[in-house]
Amino acid sequence: MIDLQLFCDKSRINLKQPFNDKDYTYATNGHIVVRVEQDPQYDGTVWIDLSKLPFDHDHIEEWHDMPDLPEPANCGAGGGTGKVSDCPECDGLKKRHLHFESITYHDYRISLTLLGKLKTLPNVKLGFVPMPEDTTCPPIRFKFDGGCGLLMPMMGKE
Repeated sequence: MIDLQLFCDKSRINLKQPFNDKDYTYATNGHIVVRVEQDPQYDGTVWIDLSKLPFDHDHIEEWHDMPDLPEPANCGAGGGTGKVSDCPECDGLKKRHLHFESITYHDYRISLTLLGKLKTLPNVKLGFVPMPEDTTCPPIRFKFDGGCGLLMPMMGKE
């Protein structure tokens, strides 16, 4: 069973829980969106404009395995910048997780935190569309056993 709540944002009222629209259930935190077949336990209150999301996965010709991820380290909220901040990932408990780091994979800078969430899905494959010449980064398409989704890369080319 997929834990859709993992892909929601408990601090934002409109992204706090999964929701249904037509034949699908969606879960999103604003950086990643997961789509699965409709689950009747969720209601139909749609909080985002789904019409702008490019669920064009059938057009992706080449799918890639997930990249290898580094081992999580103890949380050092603030990332060694000298700034004091609370970590939204571990609620100040200093849990082991990836903390605001990124890797470059197929010319996209991708958050390790988001890739860590994706890794919880069964048999994930990533699909990329050509990177435009300007600084906009199109979403990375992904599919997994039971659904698909979109992942926003970090801005700019590395």
